[in-house]
This record gives sequence, structure tokens and C-alpha cells, in this order.
Amino acid sequence: MGEISDIEQPKTKVKITTTGNGYRFEFINGIQVEVSRINESTRAGTTTAELFITSALPATPQRVYQDRLNLTSASSKRTLRQELEKRIEGDFWQDILEVTCSKTLEMHRQGEPVEEISTEDEITRPEYLLHPLLMQNHPTVIYGLKGTAKSLVGLLCGIIIQLPMPHNPLNMRPLDTTVPVFYLDYETDKNEYSWRLKCLEMAMRFGYLAIQYRRCSTPLVDDIEQIHRIVNEKRIGLVIVDSLGPACGGADLNTSEPAIRYYNALRSLKVTTLTLAHTSKNPLSKETSIYGTVFFTNLARSIWELKKEQEHDDNYLEVGLYHRRCNYSKLFKPMGFRIDFAEDTIAVKRDDDNVVLQANRTNPEKILHCLLNNGAMTTPELVAETDITENTLRVTLSRLKKNGKLTQLGDKKWGVLIQDQYLSTL
Repeated sequence: MGEISDIEQPKTKVKITTTGNGYRFEFINGIQVEVSRINESTRAGTTTAELFITSALPATPQRVYQDRLNLTSASSKRTLRQELEKRIEGDFWQDILEVTCSKTLEMHRQGEPVEEISTEDEITRPEYLLHPLLMQNHPTVIYGLKGTAKSLVGLLCGIIIQLPMPHNPLNMRPLDTTVPVFYLDYETDKNEYSWRLKCLEMAMRFGYLAIQYRRCSTPLVDDIEQIHRIVNEKRIGLVIVDSLGPACGGADLNTSEPAIRYYNALRSLKVTTLTLAHTSKNPLSKETSIYGTVFFTNLARSIWELKKEQEHDDNYLEVGLYHRRCNYSKLFKPMGFRIDFAEDTIAVKRDDDNVVLQANRTNPEKILHCLLNNGAMTTPELVAETDITENTLRVTLSRLKKNGKLTQLGDKKWGVLIQDQYLSTL
């Protein structure tokens, strides 16, 4: 989105273009100013930004200046003007700086345009980039302990989405069209991810695939301008961040500011994002959550937890993926996977009956799973099969019947009411 601003003097006529979290000023005389990393401090009463000034004027250096500037300080602008006049002589620098600073402040404080919404609007249901895991244009988080294959699952999601691969080992549904993926790696290096990609290809035989990859060390918030540029140039539809802690730099993750800044940066990309995160544990409730402040949980639109089961020296890993929170849909049923590691292959397959899911099933899940596998059963048979006490079982059966999950047959047996509905939505 760009706009033309006519200033009184023709030499400062300018085209202004938004660039993610900043602006590009292209002046008619050949001077260009890139404004990025805008930071407004209400406590200090200042607004600063990084200015990168280039020149297309003949017999002048192309790169003229790059540094931060206090946009609201007359003395700072005066000092910069004097420095610029030493590098390129001209009577236009004061006007250029005034236009750049005033328009940047105006547009930055204006924010997004106001739009009217009504019940008469033609709307569509939110879509999934990868059903049921990734809702399109919203932030999703997968968290878990170290060694739960978060990075591998994230990479596999990227493969399925970019190809696309409708018949895939995760048994998830991508869009019909290819969606370019951008992997931001804050933990390892290109060689490791290239090896994982090759091992998955050797097992799955999906052929040639090239995913955009970037080894990162600068916190995402401070690097967002470059990420914006790549997202726009490569037409990226999914950004995968591996992982949350390093992507926030050295900030204290138990305070709200890093979480708010992180999600605001993701929001500015206007694409689907998947963040991989480590877990913390509440010692009072024994519940797990994303490591850090509750804002990391509250500001995500959908959250999944990975759990694992693996013995020493095993060359395979069993994991369970649990839907913990969502703003736009019901919670989907847990999904299980088995990951087999060989010398040069990594094979993944869906397994909803693995030991992880078995160990972590709730009582309703145990009952429904038992009935789906064995058919209709009596209460004593369910007690013997599920190891749930009879009193607890009767209460749970009654609740499942009330919720439309079960029905009681004439021979005192219990059965799943609508198996297809249960299988697809629970």
C-alpha cells in the first residue's frame, strides 16, 4: 500500500510505502529513506526509529547513513541534518527529515484503518491451512518437553503444506494448493534440518522439495523487518518458529512484555504461524503449559501439547498430540504417532492406539475407545476392560448419554450413538 504526498517544494515530493512494521520514503530528487524498528516509549516520551538513507543522485555514495533517530527531538534532527549535509551537499535535507519524521509519527500513531462490520456482511467460516492443527492466518503453538520431536513434527507439517500432500503420515488435511513455508531456526543449523528433510524424503518418497530456511540469532521482534521482506518476496504462507524462548532473546519470559511484543510481531506478518515451545509445569495443579508468562498461552489462537514415550536404546518414538486450547473451534481429539529412526530414514505414521494415548486417556475417552474397538458392552464388561470403578463408570456413562455420545441398548449394553461423528470430531 502506497500513497503520494505533495509537499510545497517539488524536491520533497515523496512516495510513501508501508513495509511491514515500517515505511519507505522515495523522494523525487533521488533520496530514499527506509524507516524501521519504530519504538514509542510513553515513559520516556520519545519515539525512535532506525533510518537507512540511500541516494540515486549522480556522483554521490549510494549508502548515505544508517542509525537510530529520535523522531520527536529537534536537536537530534538538527545534528543529523548537519551530518548529512557534510556527506551530500544540498538544501533539501531539512525538508526531507521533517517530512520523514512527521509522516512516520502520523502513520505509526494512526494504526490500522477503521472498518465497519455488520450482520449483512458476506462472511466465510475460518479455514485451516492444515486441519485440524493450523488455522489459516492465526498463531498456533505446539509445546512439549525436550525430546518430544517438536522440530520434526513442525518440519513435517511444512512438508505436507508446501507440497501439498493430501495423503500423509499425520493424517491431516492441507489445502489443495501449494503454500510456501519459511522455517526460522533459533536452535540448530541448516545441516541438521537438511538431514532431517532428506531422511523424511527417503522414507516418504515425496520427491524434490525446497523449503525456505533461515538460521536465526537476533530476537524475532528485532528481526521482523527482514522477515517481512522475505515473507513478501517469497509469498510465504506459513512461518515456523523453532523455538519460542530463543526467538524472544534474553528477555524474561515470565513477564508480559516479551509475549505481547512477540505476538504483535507475528500478527504484523499477516500469515499463518506455528511456534514450537518448551513446557513449564504448575506444581500446584500438575498441569503443563507453555514456558513463561500466561500471555504466551492467552495470545495464541490454538495450542497443542506433545507428549512422548521412549525406552533407552529404542530406535523409535511414540508421541501423543493433545489439543489444549482454541479460540475458534472445539478441542479436537488427541492424535498419536510413531516415529521410526533408521540410519538414513525417518518414518512417521499415525497411531491413535499407541502407549502415550493409552496412558493419558480420560475416563470418557477410555469408555468410547473401548466401545468403538469391541462393540456394545455391559457395565460390568466395561469395568473389567477399562479398570474404572463401577460408581465412576456409571456417572461417566450417564454424562456421555446426556451429551449424545452413547445410547443404552435393550440388552443392557452400551453403544456409541454415532460412530462417524465421534471419530471425526471428538
